[in-house]
Amino acid sequence: MRFLFLIFVFLIGCSSEKQIQRAKNRLSANPLEAAAFCASSFPNKETIIYRDSVTLDTIYLELTTTDTIVENDTVRIITTSPAKVITKTLVKYKEVQVENTAKVEQQRQLLIKCEGRYDVLQKKFEKSEEQRKAWRKKFYWIIFVILGLAIGYALKQPTLSSILKKTIKNLKRG
Repeated sequence: MRFLFLIFVFLIGCSSEKQIQRAKNRLSANPLEAAAFCASSFPNKETIIYRDSVTLDTIYLELTTTDTIVENDTVRIITTSPAKVITKTLVKYKEVQVENTAKVEQQRQLLIKCEGRYDVLQKKFEKSEEQRKAWRKKFYWIIFVILGLAIGYALKQPTLSSILKKTIKNLKRG
């Protein structure tokens, strides 16, 4: 009896749910150790995405200057336009995406679990549909038999049969 009790206690002590709970408690007590374990098991994945580069042209113009020089009766108008300054700027866009692989793995496991539940429910639904079709077929047969019995009973009644016989005789005379 003691041997069976020890085996029972051993099996309960080795249950995976209790082991997981103990591991969670240990990791929550040591957050640095937990962070190191998670970082080594699920490193972040960095993706660099280069977007289209843009070239910007900027033109700087100074205002034109106009000088008017009057000498005796001659008027000279001098307009000077300074040189254009063109600045070309190339802008490259680079985006770095950091993916939390631990969260991705957790979502993947949840998806697998959900798909398993969906498959079970789909099989139950298909089985219930088959049962519903079988019971519907039986139901129609039962209704058909009940209607047949009701019509047979109604035709055997003396009042109805005598009314039908009288009607048939009247039709043969007329």
